Amino acid sequence: MYLPYSVQTQMNAPSASPSLCSFAFLALLFLASGCDQIGPDEAIGRLLVTVVDETGERVPDARITADPPLGVVRTDGAGRATFFTLPEASYRVAATSGNKGSGVTTVVLERGIVEQITLTLSTATFFSFAPIVNIQVPEDRSGYSDGEEITFTGIVSDEGTAPSELAVQWTSDRDGMLGTSTPDEDGRVNLITSGLSPATHLIRLIASDTDSHTTVDSIFVSTLLPRAVTLSPPTKQNGQVLLQWSRNDEATFTGYLVYRRDTAQGSGNNVTLRYITDPDVTTLIDAAPPSVNEVAYGVVVFNTYGERRESNEQRVQNPAG
Repeated sequence: MYLPYSVQTQMNAPSASPSLCSFAFLALLFLASGCDQIGPDEAIGRLLVTVVDETGERVPDARITADPPLGVVRTDGAGRATFFTLPEASYRVAATSGNKGSGVTTVVLERGIVEQITLTLSTATFFSFAPIVNIQVPEDRSGYSDGEEITFTGIVSDEGTAPSELAVQWTSDRDGMLGTSTPDEDGRVNLITSGLSPATHLIRLIASDTDSHTTVDSIFVSTLLPRAVTLSPPTKQNGQVLLQWSRNDEATFTGYLVYRRDTAQGSGNNVTLRYITDPDVTTLIDAAPPSVNEVAYGVVVFNTYGERRESNEQRVQNPAG
């Protein structure tokens, strides 16, 4: 089953509905000195957290997280932090600060209500946080052709586990395990592959720490696009323009669409010169180029998957002259 958005979840956390998780990821997290009321139009909850140590002193720069996941915030100089615009739900909230220990509690947020809690850190309790995982490259919904080399890059980190000790793997919902990565000192991990099968893949980056907590980030990547062709610099001949491009030799090829556009008019004014269904036909003469200062030419390749991919563009000055 395909999800309509990229997902980040903590696998050790109690289950939550996809809609709740997606709203939680979009929650705006701010540090604030405090707030007591929510406007009448807000159909959400707000959570004010104060962190104190065992003596009752407030703790600045304490790390706060929650389950379902809301990201991570830190307390301000007064030991307080605010989570804004949270959907109503039950949250397990945890705080930790160096050698002062940790504190954990559960709070239920209701629509339009400001909940205030105080977390007392105890040196007898050290709460372990799951890793933070983020796929940076490529972007979600990126497209490639079958056999094209793809570089995946991510960042992983963990409060209590060094990057080199995190267990990291890349997987595909179609092809299974793609490989493992050892993070560098900055937590960066890479995977380079050209072996993804032709499909739309849900790619997951999975990181596990030494406390057996696991976090996943995921994106969709397609390998159904046709291979792009390369358009050579056009040649002007007696008021005409000769176009030549490389051949697409894929079995899924269905056609080349050759276009021209007036660069002075920007994008969106493409004029189709010809649609060619023979992959061996890689030349075309524009017999009637317009009398303008400059035009750009390009070739779009189509395939049986209904996908398309554009070539590089080549510009011609005074094409009719």
